[in-house]
Amino acid sequence: MNNDLDNFSLGVKRALEGINPPVDINAWDRFEQRLNEVEANAQFNSSKKGNGFNSGLISGIGVAASIFVASFIAQQNDTGLQAIQQPHQVETIAEVSDMKQTVETQSAETAVITVVEVDNKVLSIASNSAKEIETQNTSLDVSSSTEIAENSAAIESTSQETIPAETTNGNVKQTPKEVEPNNNESITISIANQTICLGQPLGLTTSTQNGIWVVDGIQQSTDQPELYTPGAHQIAYQVGSEISNIINVIVSENPSASFDYQLDKDQFGRPVIEFVSASLNGYSNKWILKSEIQTQSEFSKVYEKQGEYPVQLITTNENGCADTASKLITIDKDYNLLAPTAFSPNGDGINDTWMPQALLHGDVNFRVMIFSKSGNLVFESTSSDRPWDGMINGKPAQVGEVFVWKATAQLDENTNEYGGVITIYNR
Repeated sequence: MNNDLDNFSLGVKRALEGINPPVDINAWDRFEQRLNEVEANAQFNSSKKGNGFNSGLISGIGVAASIFVASFIAQQNDTGLQAIQQPHQVETIAEVSDMKQTVETQSAETAVITVVEVDNKVLSIASNSAKEIETQNTSLDVSSSTEIAENSAAIESTSQETIPAETTNGNVKQTPKEVEPNNNESITISIANQTICLGQPLGLTTSTQNGIWVVDGIQQSTDQPELYTPGAHQIAYQVGSEISNIINVIVSENPSASFDYQLDKDQFGRPVIEFVSASLNGYSNKWILKSEIQTQSEFSKVYEKQGEYPVQLITTNENGCADTASKLITIDKDYNLLAPTAFSPNGDGINDTWMPQALLHGDVNFRVMIFSKSGNLVFESTSSDRPWDGMINGKPAQVGEVFVWKATAQLDENTNEYGGVITIYNR
């Protein structure tokens, strides 16, 4: 029996002699030729040793073929993986049996074909094995360590730019990283005042040109962004895929200026106009008159002279936003102390004396002078109790005679001058 075993081992060893990996294209033919020689010898001995030896022979041939195929696949994979078990010389039937069991187990557990590829900078491993390979126990030996180092750097760089990545049927779908405002890049924008009024120019400046404004996430193809609604807004400037810092801008709603006025008279009969602001959302008021400025929400103004008077109201809110309303006030005639233009000093008790009506009420500092046509002073008074009775140096003035009067009066804080003519009638 030992001789038979020695002969079989010798036959197997001879069959495998000269077939060293890598295998050329004629390797299989030569392998079959060697197996035929082993089989011929085995048949000769079989007639002597019986069926038990035939079974061992078949097993031995199967093991030899498995070893050859495993070695052939491992060496033919140029990219890749060294065989987990390298073939070695078969010495004994027991060793052949152990090798057969090892090869069969590994062929069931390991991948028959293993592919290692670099696709889109992502290292992927595809396998059609009947059983999952436990990666933690698998050792990959790639032919070029330099290539793996370069691929590893590329994979690390790509993973930072394309996280997360989705894999479908072995294909890697990259998800672009979200574009975020770069506060450190060369594109910057600035604004003088981050709180502005509705309709007011923003006055934004940029560090570069040929870009587009982004207002609240919406692009605007304008030289300056336009904000049409009050409230908070975010503004940035984008050039290509780069975007500037974000500026928060508060747009304040403008007030609505308006005012009303009403004509009246004071105690001296002078025309007085009452002004009242009717503005909305205003914080302060500024009235601009022809000769003065008022800041109250309402006030009165005396108009003594005939003419047209423009009045302007500027209403401002707490953010400095303003609106303006204007109106034109018309005064029909001069105020002249309500002085009569004629009287009849005939003693009938009706219009027998002359005095401006405004000077007969209240304490008024005044001085009235009456002159003849030749310019002579014929009458003067500083008291409302002493009107002119039409007498000139003890003689009555003639009917139809015309005189000129002048007066100075302090009706309020100011002293003004007045004057006119007087006609004597119906004496």
